[in-house]
Amino acid sequence: MMPTVSGTRTYTRGRSDASAPATNQKNPVDSAVAYSNPQTPAFCDRPLSDTLRSSIELADYTHLLDSTGLFATLQQAGPFTVFALPNNALETYNAQNNDRLLNPANTSSVRTMLGYTIVTGKWPHKALRAAMDAAPGHSLSLPTLSGRNLTIWLDPQTDQIMVGTPHGSSSQLWVMGIPQSNGVLYFTRSLLLPPTAQAAPLSPAP
Repeated sequence: MMPTVSGTRTYTRGRSDASAPATNQKNPVDSAVAYSNPQTPAFCDRPLSDTLRSSIELADYTHLLDSTGLFATLQQAGPFTVFALPNNALETYNAQNNDRLLNPANTSSVRTMLGYTIVTGKWPHKALRAAMDAAPGHSLSLPTLSGRNLTIWLDPQTDQIMVGTPHGSSSQLWVMGIPQSNGVLYFTRSLLLPPTAQAAPLSPAP
């Protein structure tokens, strides 16, 4: 099952009652309860492309994969291991950078950024953990579609799996490896940026 954090909403209904308290007139809420969308199922016999399409929490990531041409790659046999970026991480980055992710002038840079989240090969959680336990420094360097290697290591303080750049943009994992017919899907907790993207800013929005 996949989380749908971005699906959380507070349902409200306006009041026409003039006698209602001023606070309610300003922000009319019949209930302070927030109703969350149920978790979304992910089917292990389906390809990564199907699961990405069905995930509410990966809607922005999937849209950017589409706009950069990478989505079609994840419809192929692979296998691929995807470290998908959640909506909040992408939306925060985009807001802080003047909608640069949506600027067509940045398609190549965004493709490189997203390619850095896609590893060639199949790395389920148990295999990933076993390889790190056996590796010097408990660290792996895996090839990605961006042409840059993605480093995966164990945080010695928390024993959590970390992905990204040890001295740059990195993230803990959130969803620990959903098996797919053409690979494995992880969710990260925050943004991942390849070293080149950290050094070279994207073009400003027009």
